[in-house]
Amino acid sequence: MINLRGAIKSSLFRNIVALYAVQICRKVIPIASIPYLTRVLGPTTWGTMSFVLTSVTFVIIFVEFGFGISATREIASNRDSTEARADVVAGVLGLQVLLFITGMTVLLLAAPHLPLLHNNQALLSAGLFYAVSQCFAPIWFFQGMEWMRSASALEISGKVISLGGLLLFVHSPGDAWLALALQGIPSLLQTAVGIWLIYREVPFRLPSVPLMRQTLVRGWTMFVFRNSVHLYTGANVFILGLFAKPEYVGYYAAAERINSALLGLLNPIQEAFFPRLNNLISHSPERAAKLARLGATVTAVLGILLPIAVIIAAPYLVAVLAGRAFAPAIEVLRILALMMPFAALTASIAGQWLLPMRKDNVVTAVMLAGGILNVTVACLLAPRFAHLGMASAAVISESFVGLTMIWALSRFTLWRTMGLLGIFTQADDPVAAQRQDHASADEPRPRARRPSPTPADVEVGW
Repeated sequence: MINLRGAIKSSLFRNIVALYAVQICRKVIPIASIPYLTRVLGPTTWGTMSFVLTSVTFVIIFVEFGFGISATREIASNRDSTEARADVVAGVLGLQVLLFITGMTVLLLAAPHLPLLHNNQALLSAGLFYAVSQCFAPIWFFQGMEWMRSASALEISGKVISLGGLLLFVHSPGDAWLALALQGIPSLLQTAVGIWLIYREVPFRLPSVPLMRQTLVRGWTMFVFRNSVHLYTGANVFILGLFAKPEYVGYYAAAERINSALLGLLNPIQEAFFPRLNNLISHSPERAAKLARLGATVTAVLGILLPIAVIIAAPYLVAVLAGRAFAPAIEVLRILALMMPFAALTASIAGQWLLPMRKDNVVTAVMLAGGILNVTVACLLAPRFAHLGMASAAVISESFVGLTMIWALSRFTLWRTMGLLGIFTQADDPVAAQRQDHASADEPRPRARRPSPTPADVEVGW
C-alpha cells in the first residue's frame, strides 16, 4: 500500500513538481513566443534562425560534455563530502573553459563555408552570444544536490524576462538576431547566480590538471552519449539546412519545436528520478529497483498517449503555434509523433536502469549507432524529400534506438521481460549488479557494506 500523504511530502515529489513547473514554463513560453516569432519572421527567416541556433548548439553540447549526467552523478554520490564536491566543481568548470575556447574556434573556422551562417553575420554573432550564456549553466550541481526548486526558480524567471523582451523589441524579419540575443541575456544572469550559489555551498578551488583530467575521463562516455543523441535529435535542422531551402528548414524546425515541447513532458520524471536512483543504488538496491519500475511505468504511459493526441490535433497545433504559412509542417509533425513511444522507451531504459547502474558504455554504443544511422538516412532522404524526408529519418533512428535499448537490457540482465513487468526477485534484480560494479570501479565511491552473497547470487554469477 502506497502512503500517499508521505509520498506527497517527500523531497522526490517536491522535486518532480518543481521540474514540472520548469517544463510547463518551457512549454508555455514557446506557446507564446513561437507563434509570435513564426508570424513576425516568416518561414524563410525562421528557418535561417533555426539553422544558426542549431549550429551554435553544437558548441553548447560540446562544452556541456555530458556533465548533466556524469557530474550530477558524482555530486549525488558525494553529498556528504564538501571537499569531494569542491573537486567536482573545480574540475568541471575548468574543463568547460578549455572546451569552450576549442568549440568557438572550430565554429568560427567553419562559418565561412556554410552559406546560411556566412550570409547572416548579425544572426551568427547573436548565436555566439547565446552559446556563451548557455555553456556554463551549472544545472548539474543543483540536480545532484536535488535543489530542483532553486534551479526551477532561476530558469522560470529567465524565461519570463526573455519572453517580455521578444514581445517588446522583435517586430520584423530584420530583428531575428535580436530574438537570439534576448534569449541569451537572462541565461547569462542565471548562470552567474547559479555559480554564486554553488560557491556558497563549497569552497572555491582553482582547477588543476589532475582534476580536469579526472573529469575528462569520468565524463568521456557521457560526452559521446550526448553528442550521439544530438546526431539524431538536435542536429536534424542543421543537416536539412545543408540540402534544402530555408523555408523547408523552417517547416521542419516549427514541427520539431512543437514535438520537442511535447516530449519534454517526460523530462521531469527523468531529471527527478536520476539523482535519487544514483543515491539509492549505493546503499539500497531493492528500493532503487522499485523506484526505477515506477518511473518506467509512468514514462511508458505518457509515451503511448502523447502520439495519439498529437496525430489527431496536428492541424490545430500547427495553425495555433506556427500559423497558416506553416501548413506543410502538419505532416512533418504527424510523422515526428511516431517517434514518441520509442523516445519514452529510450528515456526509461537508459535514464532509470542502465545509467544509474553505470552501464554508460552500453547506452553510449546504442546512441552512437542511432546517431550514425540518422545522419546516413537523412543524407539519403533530405535531398530528395526535404522536410518530410528529414522527419522520416528521425523516426527511423529513434525507433532503432528504442528497440535496441530493449535488446541491450535483455541481453545485459537475466531477468528480461520479467523486470519490465515488475516480477523479479532480489536475485534477479538488475540493480543488484551495481554492487559488483562498486567493488571493481577504478575510483572509490561511497557505498554501504555489501552483504554476504546468497546462493542465488552465486548461481546467476553476479
